[in-house]
Amino acid sequence: MKGFLMVTFSFLMEIIAAQPLARYNLYPNNPNFTTPAATGLTKCIEFNATDMHQWISIKEAPMVQSFSVQKGRHFSQTKKHGLGANVVRDVNGPSKTLGGELIYSFHFLVGRSRTSWLSLGLSGNIEQRSMDESGFSPINDPLVTRGIFQEIVYNASSGIYLYNEKYFVGFAVYNLLPVNSTLGLGYGGDRYYLSAQGGYMFTNHRLPVKIQTSFQAS
Repeated sequence: MKGFLMVTFSFLMEIIAAQPLARYNLYPNNPNFTTPAATGLTKCIEFNATDMHQWISIKEAPMVQSFSVQKGRHFSQTKKHGLGANVVRDVNGPSKTLGGELIYSFHFLVGRSRTSWLSLGLSGNIEQRSMDESGFSPINDPLVTRGIFQEIVYNASSGIYLYNEKYFVGFAVYNLLPVNSTLGLGYGGDRYYLSAQGGYMFTNHRLPVKIQTSFQAS
C-alpha cells in the first residue's frame, strides 16, 4: 500500500501547479475578485478594502492588499447592469505585482418564480510586475542574473454568476487573450485559467440564526 501511494504521488507531481492568482481573503464579501459577473449585485455603491499577511514575522512573507468599488443599476424590473474597478498589490518575496481591473456585468431575472438572477461579466486588467534578484545568494545558475526585471502586462477575463437570497454559484475564465508575460507572475502563464465558487445560506424559521457556507476552487 505504501508503495502504491508513493507511485500515485509521483504521477500527481507531474500535474500539480502553483496558484497563479493572488490569494484574496474574504472573497465571499468580494465576489467580483473571483468572477467579473459578480459585479454590481446591489444598487448601492460598495467599497471594499482588504489586507492579508501570511507567515507573520517572517521576512519577505507573502501579502496582498486590495481595494474595490462597484455599483449596480436597474434599467428595467428584470434587467440591470453593474460597473466596478479593482486595484490589487501582491508581494511575495522578490516578486511584486501592482494592477488594476475594470469590470462590466449584465444581470437578468431567470426562472418561473423570477427570484434568481443570472449575470454575465467581462473585465480587462493591466499590471506592472517586477522580479528583484539583486538580493539572491551567489549561485552558479545562468538563469539568475541578480538584476531587477519589470514588465507591463494585460489580459481579460469573463464569467457567469447565478444567485438569489439563498445561494450563489459562479464560474470564470481568465487569460482570454494570448499570455504576454515573461515573469510568470499574477495571472500565471496558462491560458484559459478556470475558477469556480458557490455557497448556500442555511436558515431555520424557529431560530434567528443564518449560516452562510461557501467554497472557492481554481
